Amino acid sequence: MRLALTGLLLLTSIAARSAPELVLRGNTTPELKLSGWFGSLDALLSKADEGQALLAGAAPRPTVEDARAAAVLLQSVAKNYEAVTGDLAAKKEAVEFAASLQADFKDVSATEPLQRSYHDRVFALDKPSLNRWFELMRQQALSVPGPKVTRPANALVSLEDDSQVLSEAAFFSMTPANTLSPAIRALVASAGETVDSAVSSVVDGNRLWVSKQGATLYGDMASLGQGGLIRLRMQSPGGSAYEQSQFYFTTRALYELGFAVAVDNGVLTATHSGERARLDLDSRVEIFGAAWKAVSTGQALLPKLKGFLAGTINEEENAKRLDVLARIFAAEGRLPMISFDKFSAAVALYNKRDEEREKLRAQFSKTLEQLGLGSFPPDVPFGQRTIDLHYNAPLRGAIARGELVSDGKAYRKNTAYRARVTARPAPGYDWTAVYAAGIPAAQEGSKLLFRAQWRLDANEWLVVYFSRGLHTGEITGISSPGLDFAALSKKLTALGLLSKKTAPRVRESFGRRGTPDPTREAFGASLAPGSSVLARVTYDRSKAELGGRIFVTPYVGIGDRKAVSRSRGLLTTVGGVQAAIVAGLAGVPAVDLPSGVWGESLGLSIDLPVFDRSGAVVSFKRVVVREGEAVRLDPGRGVVSFPDPKAQSWLIAMQEALTAYDRGADINALGLWVRGRLDLLQGSRRTEMGRMLVAEMESRSKTGVSPEHLERIKRVVKSAQ
Repeated sequence: MRLALTGLLLLTSIAARSAPELVLRGNTTPELKLSGWFGSLDALLSKADEGQALLAGAAPRPTVEDARAAAVLLQSVAKNYEAVTGDLAAKKEAVEFAASLQADFKDVSATEPLQRSYHDRVFALDKPSLNRWFELMRQQALSVPGPKVTRPANALVSLEDDSQVLSEAAFFSMTPANTLSPAIRALVASAGETVDSAVSSVVDGNRLWVSKQGATLYGDMASLGQGGLIRLRMQSPGGSAYEQSQFYFTTRALYELGFAVAVDNGVLTATHSGERARLDLDSRVEIFGAAWKAVSTGQALLPKLKGFLAGTINEEENAKRLDVLARIFAAEGRLPMISFDKFSAAVALYNKRDEEREKLRAQFSKTLEQLGLGSFPPDVPFGQRTIDLHYNAPLRGAIARGELVSDGKAYRKNTAYRARVTARPAPGYDWTAVYAAGIPAAQEGSKLLFRAQWRLDANEWLVVYFSRGLHTGEITGISSPGLDFAALSKKLTALGLLSKKTAPRVRESFGRRGTPDPTREAFGASLAPGSSVLARVTYDRSKAELGGRIFVTPYVGIGDRKAVSRSRGLLTTVGGVQAAIVAGLAGVPAVDLPSGVWGESLGLSIDLPVFDRSGAVVSFKRVVVREGEAVRLDPGRGVVSFPDPKAQSWLIAMQEALTAYDRGADINALGLWVRGRLDLLQGSRRTEMGRMLVAEMESRSKTGVSPEHLERIKRVVKSAQ
C-alpha cells in the first residue's frame, strides 16, 4: 500500500508494503518464435557485455590474444544479431571485420603486445572497430520492436494485500524459477493497479521485455558495475493534434524521469543507461515501472486533453501546459487528478500547493539529517513517488538493518546499532557493483566499514557490511546477518551484483600520497591504473584538452577522447567500459566515484563521513568541488581525496616542485624551494605542510627517490619548525 503524503505520519509509522506472490503455471508450451527471438537478444547482450568488458580490462596493456578473443565474441554477437534483426548484411560485415583481424594475427604470438597501429581497429568508438561493432549491434538490437505474436504465459505474479489482489501480471518465463528476481519485481512495478491482458511480458533471468500496442520496454536489472539499462521504444499513436499532445506528454514525462529521449520519424526512443546515469538496483526496478506507467498515463490522458488545452493559442503554450503535467507525474508517479471531472481545475489546485510541498520537503530533509540518513535532494520534484524514493526507502532500510527502532510513538536512532564485519571474503570476485552501493558506516583502525542494502521482496532486505583497507582500498571483510560467505555470494550473484574477477592486466600505483584521512576521502573503484595524482579539476572538455588538469565528467563519450588523453587524471561518477577503455589506452589514471552527486550549476558534490569518538559515522558533510579546485586521485586504492581548500594552493605548488624534481633529481633546488615556502608559513600550518611534504617524498622513495635525498628534505623540514 502507498504511504500517505503526510510527514508526521511517516515519522511515527511506516506501513508494511503489500507483498507480491509468484505462481508458476506449469510447462505451458512456449511460443517458439518469441522465445527464440528473446533468447537470441539475451545472448547478444551477454556476449557484447563480455566483449566490451574484455576490452576495458585489456586497454592499459593489450595483447594479440585480447584482440583475437574479442574478435571471436564479435562473430558470436553478429550471429545473434541476425536472428534478432534479420539484418544479414550487417552480420556479414561484422563477421568479415573480425575475420580480417584474426587473419592479421594468424602467425603472431598470443602474448605479443598489440601494435599501436591496431588500437583503433580494436578499441575506437568513432570509427570501425571491435568495440564499435559491439556497441552498434547492442543499440540496434534494442531498437527492434520484437516479434508480433500472441504470447502464452507460464507464470503469474500478483500484488496482494490482506488476500485482496491489487494487480497482477502474467508473463512468459524463459527459465521458470519460483523466486522474485529483480526483473519480476520490475514487472510488478510496471503492472499498476489494473490487470491489462493486452500486455505481453517475457522474463529471462534479470532481463525483461514488456510490449503493448506499439510500445516496447526492455530492462536489464543486473548489468554488473554499469548501473543497468532500461530502454523504451514507442510508435506515435496517430496524427491528430490531441494524439500528438499525448505523445509529447509521454516523451516529456520520460525526460523528467531521467531518460535520454529522442524522436525520429514518429518513433520515440528513451534510454536510461548505466553508461550515462548510474542507478542502484532498487532504483532500476522503480524506474522501469515508472516508464511503463508514463506510457499508460499518456493513453489515459487523451480524453482530458481537449478541455485541458482549451484556450491555448500555439504549440509553445500547449507544451508549457503539458510540461506541468510531466513534472507532476515525475513527482507523484501518476497524475492524481486524472480521474477528476474538472481536470484542469484540479491541476491548478495542485500547483497552488507548491509552497506547502516545499515546506514538507524541508521537514523531511531535516528528519533524514537528524537520523544520519542524508538529506532530501533539493532538485527533484516533490511528490509521493520521490517521497517513496528519497524518504521512505532510507527509513525502511534503516529499520531493516536495525539502525532505527521505535518506542511506539516515533522512530529514533538505535544506540546499540553497530556495523559488524565477521568474515573474510573469498578471493577471485569482482566487487565493483558492491562497492558502488556502499555507504561509510564506521572506522576501525586501518579499515573503513561500509553498509550496503538491497530489497529482495516487499518487506525483505539483504543487508551487507564490508570493510576496505584505508591504505590499500582492497576489501578485507564482508558479512550479512544470518548468512555465511557461500550463501551471501550466491545471493549477490543472483542479484547480478557479483561475478568472478578478471585479473587486472596491469595494476600500477606508485605508493599512496600522504596519510589516509577518511574524513576527506571518498572510496570508489579504479577505472584505469596509474600513480596517485594531485591536480586542479575542470568540467570543461576544451580546458581538459589543454592538459594539466583532472577531467571530471559523469561519463566518457565519443568526443571526450582527446580531453581524457591530455588530462592528468579522469574522475567519473558512472564509470563504464568506454571510460576504462579510453583512459587505459591513454595511460591516464582514472577513478570512478559512484557516490558523487551532480548539481546543475555547482558541479560535483560528495557527502563525506563525520565520525564520533568511537569511530561510528554520525552524519555526513557535503563537499562541493568547484571548477579549478584540487583533488587527488589514487587509482591503486580506488580513492578520491578532497584537500582542505586553504591548503590547495600550497599542495599544487608542492606537486609542481616535486614534478620538477622527478624530472631532474635536483635536490639542491628542491631543498631551497622547501625552505623558502615553509618560511612563509607559521605555526601549525607550517608543521602540517612539512609533514605532507615528507609523506610525499616517502611515497616517491618506491620509485626513485634516494634515501639520502629523503633524509635531506627531512632535515630541511625539521630546521624550519
